[in-house]
Amino acid sequence: MDKEKYTELHTHQRGRKKKITPEDDEKIKMPIDKNNDITIREINEVLELGVSDEAVRQHVIKLGYRYKKSVYAGERDLARCGSKKK
Repeated sequence: MDKEKYTELHTHQRGRKKKITPEDDEKIKMPIDKNNDITIREINEVLELGVSDEAVRQHVIKLGYRYKKSVYAGERDLARCGSKKK
């Protein structure tokens, strides 16, 4: 009986598994390339990834994109935010 077989460590199976898979990379890139003004929340809603907006934001940054827009950026045009547009 080979004892090495039973004592081998399975380090590749440790840790928390990623919810955003490599297949999701292309799915995330498509809406960004079509509309570079899209928000993280909109990406998450369109793709229905089932993860938090923060997880999507971190993954977008790992893909090499720059995070430049907040979720509430569209609200600055509302009258209650002091905008002169009415």
